[in-house]
Amino acid sequence: MPLLVAALAALCTIAVAGEVSVADCATCHETIHREWSKSLHAGSWQSPVFRHRLDQTEDTRKSSCDCHAPGLSGGPEPVTELVLRDSDRGEGVNCLSCHMDSDRQIWSAGDTLFVPHFTATAAHYSTAAFCASCHKWAENSEFDCQDCHMPSATGGASSGKYIARQPEATHSSHRFSGSRDPEFLSNGAELDVAADGKELSITVTSLVPAHGFPVSKHHSLILAVAGQKSGEPVWSSEIKLEAGGSVKLQAPAVDGAVVELRFYPSTAVWPDSFYVVQRVEQ
Repeated sequence: MPLLVAALAALCTIAVAGEVSVADCATCHETIHREWSKSLHAGSWQSPVFRHRLDQTEDTRKSSCDCHAPGLSGGPEPVTELVLRDSDRGEGVNCLSCHMDSDRQIWSAGDTLFVPHFTATAAHYSTAAFCASCHKWAENSEFDCQDCHMPSATGGASSGKYIARQPEATHSSHRFSGSRDPEFLSNGAELDVAADGKELSITVTSLVPAHGFPVSKHHSLILAVAGQKSGEPVWSSEIKLEAGGSVKLQAPAVDGAVVELRFYPSTAVWPDSFYVVQRVEQ
């Protein structure tokens, strides 16, 4: 009975009121909503990096506004041109941006469902083609972004007060792990260091087969050598790893050298803030 009540409430919201919000989605997708609410997608419109870039852009048509608060883009085929929505921009890339079309039809990669709302299936939701409307490097990719950035997570896609627990079920995580996730970043590259007299032979190997690392222009990957006592770099070099590629460099050897591969989300906004992707102590 509680599920029927939730179903009727959702149907009334969509069919009668014609207004649907993220809060409505959260009623039956509590876990996914919680994951999304802490993600970069949810914070995309308020992102300090985006706001900084927007301030530097005289012509807003050349900015990425449409991708930071897109309107309804659900449907049977990927959308190639997004439109900036008029309201609730503070929610960034929300549930409706991806899963609802202009006729208030819900779309996903899951099974076709009829309750509490009709959900149609579209295969491209599981492919890079879906992401490419904003993430241009995904165009024509032979890899699916979802494999790494939306891995399988415990619990069904539907969860909440009115939903029976599904302990064996799984769903695609909506945390969208990426450039602000230290653990995720640590899986992006390997660091090998060998001492050779007065020099260090350093090899950095990408573990990302789908795209370069880093992939965005505002991201920086810095290889730094510091003394163990001071912690201050005595040598550094910015690098860019091709997909699955490697870079070899020579650096000066110092007593108790510490070699770090540092990922900077944005040197323009946070010049001194970085994540340590890999660290090797000599």
